[in-house]
Amino acid sequence: MRKFVFGVILALANPVVIGLHIHPSMAQTAQQLKICEGSNSAASTDYSTQQLQIISSCSAIIQTGHLPDGKPIPPKKLAQFYVDRAISYETFNDYERAIADHEKAVAFFPGTQTNIDRLKNRLLWLRYLKEIQDD
Repeated sequence: MRKFVFGVILALANPVVIGLHIHPSMAQTAQQLKICEGSNSAASTDYSTQQLQIISSCSAIIQTGHLPDGKPIPPKKLAQFYVDRAISYETFNDYERAIADHEKAVAFFPGTQTNIDRLKNRLLWLRYLKEIQDD
């Protein structure tokens, strides 16, 4: 009887567990998206905490590759998420991660050659800062 009850519980639980693995984007919320986009920063939260929230929220969304509604992240938006997270890393002088995110953003970066050149110049500046930091 115990095996039967355990089997029924396991059978009922499996769709829930499988559902979590099939739809990882459901773990994100609209709140994370707003934080990542910088449109939901609490006035009572200090600047460092806001930057940590941006890093966390953008990381969750980038990792899944989907928006909270389940749609894939458009390239333009993905580039912006990488840039937003990179800027937050910069505030903590984490130039290595900032550089990596800016480099990833270049691949998806929308717009004119001028915008791409600005991003590449920022990368050069970050590499210089990292070099100074490492010395």
